[in-house]
Amino acid sequence: MSKAASPAGNWLTIYRDGETGIESVQAHFSGHAYDAHSHDEVLIGVTLDGVQRFRCNRFTHTSTRGRIILIESTRP
Repeated sequence: MSKAASPAGNWLTIYRDGETGIESVQAHFSGHAYDAHSHDEVLIGVTLDGVQRFRCNRFTHTSTRGRIILIESTRP
């Protein structure tokens, strides 16, 4: 498990299960967090609190508390 924090109160915790290799990420960000990027695998996310807004497949999506996000890899 690794955890990183910033002076702005942003934090990120990443855990990888040794048996399955499945990663879990828990994070808190205020403002912009990530530049455009892609995922090699399927990403499943849950917005625990607040709002997250992101672009995927040329559309802007908004996820609010309790919403589940499923993003499939766009790489061939």
